[in-house]
Amino acid sequence: MATAYLKSQRFISSGWLIQQEFFLQQLLRLTCESNDNCINEERLIIDQVLAHYCAYYVAKSKVTQENVFLVLSPTWFTPLERTYLWIAGFRPGLAFRLVNKNVLDLSRNQSLMLNELLEEIKVEEKQLTDEFTRVQQTMALETMILLLREEGLLENGRLTEPNRAIDRLRLAMETLVECADYLRGKTVLRIVDILSATQTVRFLAAATQLHLRIRSLALQSEAN
Repeated sequence: MATAYLKSQRFISSGWLIQQEFFLQQLLRLTCESNDNCINEERLIIDQVLAHYCAYYVAKSKVTQENVFLVLSPTWFTPLERTYLWIAGFRPGLAFRLVNKNVLDLSRNQSLMLNELLEEIKVEEKQLTDEFTRVQQTMALETMILLLREEGLLENGRLTEPNRAIDRLRLAMETLVECADYLRGKTVLRIVDILSATQTVRFLAAATQLHLRIRSLALQSEAN
């Protein structure tokens, strides 16, 4: 378990980003060359990019199960990158802003479908945000009160109340991160289903560029 955890952590902190740079170059090339002859290549790179993101979430899930608090405030992120996090990842609504800014040839039907999806995702996003805030507030208060009792770490071989409170927080946060990751994945896949292959390439290129740009700016800020 520890070995799998360390491999997963290294993958999402370094190896995954290297592959993402490669995929960005392929996506950008296709945005410039896009024509009817590129459809098969577009679909291939779309499948590869989505599989790449899937691998990220599989690795992230292993880290979450081992240490959810690390995922909520990842050490491989700079302070600037952490300010963009919403429950250990990107806010699902961001995907729609990327579509609106980078996919300018939407049909009327596509626009209607995206607006309907956006309203659906907004509701689920708010529910998770409210629950995340509630868990943070509730568990912070409970933990503070229990820790004031100054009990030891163990009583007769059992966890004391403060440690049980932390364990409840861990389980609640694990569930929230899993739900947030599911919503992120569902949002992207539903958007991809609505867009054409050519439009999807532009959407994925914009999303990848944004991620890597934030990473680059964050590293520059750290160096200064």
